[in-house]
Amino acid sequence: MRKAKSVAIVQRVITHYRMSFYRHLADSLDKKDIKLTVFAGYARPKEAFKDALDDLECGVRILNRYLFGDIYWQPLIGRLKDFDLVIVEQANSALLNYPLILRRKLFGKTPLIAYWGHGATLHRRRAKPVRGSVKRFLTHQVDYWFAYTDLSRSLVMSAGVPEDRICLVNNSTDTSDISEAYEACANTDRTSIRNDLGLNEDGPVLVYCGRLYENKALPFLIESCRIARKRLPNMSLLVIGDGPLSAWLGDMSDKEAWIKPVGALYGEEKARALLAGNIFVLPSHVGLSILDGFAAGLPVVVARFDNHCPEIVYLQDGINGVLTDAVPGAYAESLVRLAKDNALRRRLGEAARRMAAHFSVAGMASNFAEGVEQALEILP
Repeated sequence: MRKAKSVAIVQRVITHYRMSFYRHLADSLDKKDIKLTVFAGYARPKEAFKDALDDLECGVRILNRYLFGDIYWQPLIGRLKDFDLVIVEQANSALLNYPLILRRKLFGKTPLIAYWGHGATLHRRRAKPVRGSVKRFLTHQVDYWFAYTDLSRSLVMSAGVPEDRICLVNNSTDTSDISEAYEACANTDRTSIRNDLGLNEDGPVLVYCGRLYENKALPFLIESCRIARKRLPNMSLLVIGDGPLSAWLGDMSDKEAWIKPVGALYGEEKARALLAGNIFVLPSHVGLSILDGFAAGLPVVVARFDNHCPEIVYLQDGINGVLTDAVPGAYAESLVRLAKDNALRRRLGEAARRMAAHFSVAGMASNFAEGVEQALEILP
């Protein structure tokens, strides 16, 4: 009888939006007689993440020991030696990665080591040269790769990893609640939703949905909105999310009533709030939240900041959204144009919906499971 294979995924934290993916992945791997274990610790309090590890049957809690801010150690060396494959984050700050890769390179013993990541440091405009060099060197020191998007796959291949050692994951999040709410409200008046949220019934509503922290360029967004409001005085900005800048945003909303922060929302509550909007605003550090906007049928407006995550490839300028220069005036001009041109906004919104339908958590889990199976073929 063939021995069942085992795979471990090690993450710093498991946030709520990954829960559906891991459940799908565990089911997919179980059908292939592969057991999944997910190890993760707690985030730091200031990050304001909603932790979901305890809701996963395959989840195992560990202790993250933080050093000098972002650097962290996870005491797992001994516990991982009996797995066939260990998948870790492509992060210089994850100290566990170094002994795992070194042990594999020096002694050639299992577990196989795979990276899951962006392919490069994309979220910092000016990545430090030493960090970049370390990341590029380690990129081709692992046995296998799980690449977030096509952009990630290209970056990994350019670093010397063979294409047959890369799984294209097509990173996704569960937008089913949003899609269902959209279908239910497709031909109904959404005035009641706006009233419940304290929004102007008649004016255009911009929606931001994501974490509230520095990389998201929230001051840039608010300044752009101020400029746009000179031509659209009834415009509102609905902000869904939580994070280190929540207090700052609250101060802004006290001074300017058109800014409507509602905190972090989930499930049907988030879906309903998204449907109050006309345009999805995500100027900086675009990530998975772009799919929330697409699922709600909203064109997404992005600025050319050099810090976007791999999911930026889902944006098609002039087709499902708009890409502008990273200048408040230029961003504001795009907001005004979309707000005033109903036909353009509708056309981009319909394309956004089609793009959202192309990416699903079930599809991502299926891709990932196939990659695990392919990686395990490396074993003798």
